[in-house]
Amino acid sequence: MRLSKIIIVLLIGSLFLSEPLAFFHKGLSGVLKLGTYFGMLLFSILTLKYSKKLLFFIGAAILLLLANINNGFSAAAGVEEGVRYLFPIITLLFGYAIRKNLALLISLFVVFAVINNLWQLVNYFNWWLDIPQWFYHRYHNGAIVLIPESAGVLRATGLLGFFGAFGFLNFVSFFLVRFYYHKKYKKVLLVLFGVGVFLSLSMKLMGVFVITLLLSGGLTRFVKVSTVGVLITFIFISFNPHRTRLLLRELDRKISFYITEGNSARSESYRVMYNEIVNGNLLGRGVGVFGGPSSTKYNSPFYEAVNFNWHSMSFLKTTDTFYPHLFVELGIVGGVIFILMIISPVFKWKFSRRELTVLGILYFVLLFDSIFAFSLKNPSLLLCSLLFVYPIIHYETKVRRLKEKLN
Repeated sequence: MRLSKIIIVLLIGSLFLSEPLAFFHKGLSGVLKLGTYFGMLLFSILTLKYSKKLLFFIGAAILLLLANINNGFSAAAGVEEGVRYLFPIITLLFGYAIRKNLALLISLFVVFAVINNLWQLVNYFNWWLDIPQWFYHRYHNGAIVLIPESAGVLRATGLLGFFGAFGFLNFVSFFLVRFYYHKKYKKVLLVLFGVGVFLSLSMKLMGVFVITLLLSGGLTRFVKVSTVGVLITFIFISFNPHRTRLLLRELDRKISFYITEGNSARSESYRVMYNEIVNGNLLGRGVGVFGGPSSTKYNSPFYEAVNFNWHSMSFLKTTDTFYPHLFVELGIVGGVIFILMIISPVFKWKFSRRELTVLGILYFVLLFDSIFAFSLKNPSLLLCSLLFVYPIIHYETKVRRLKEKLN
């Protein structure tokens, strides 16, 4: 294996490793994460090949970012949060630098996703025996205070420690295997990753998965998946009707909590964003001011200024939704430029049908998930989405040119 491929594997592996490491040593996890991103940036710079289109938007975003770091209430908060804004930027740069390695990336992610899913069997076994596990949140005295359960069912976390990342990894792995994997056991992998999405018990991700199957695979595939889903549900109800009622009650609670009643920090943050846009916040209130972990860590005065209501969730480190954080801190202009930078790789004229489908899926799941979480700053989710954009574009362009040459 060439040195460059070894470096790619090590960088991606270390970034994934930083996620579960946070449960054991948060400081060390942060150092590993920053070190890995620095390595990715250095690797990208040393390739001496860049997308001019991407660099244009990155330049504009960086200028606004620096201006709003200076404009914030705290230099420390601004710098700390500003570094997190660089995560998607560096991921795109790194993705362009390794754009010729789509086969390596798919193999790496498939192997990791399989190991991750199989490890979940260990998590289920320990949970069934009521053995405390490393990804449970604890008080200082060691008592368990929060187990990732839904309706009494353990949400799958695998080796990542977070059910959202587990579901996202399986979601992306499913479609990568479906469109680009042509080796043995393809159907087995599709079943494994499809089931993995549902084992995360992430309602929004499960819904997006079914919708995406319908839009990308046609009515026949959708009917097949729906039939299997109904059959599994029927078996689930037959064996444990009480747990089914709990699951339906949990679904109803989440719908009322986030949508119909809006009694959450997430919905409150959208109220703040709406008011900021209506009041003409063009250039931003300052990086580190609102929504992100730095704003709560350094006690941003902005929350009090806008009468922010945490709805009994003042223990949260973030408002747990990206877009209000983005458009309040960077303003309307900065927010639009940042989003344009994220999607700039697809500003092109020619797409193959497969290319348009896969890129649409990757962007849709990432941008949709960002409505409810900090997905556009989450290293694991960025690796599972933005990292693949340029490699897919490069591969499909190569295939299209080969077809044109043969014709």
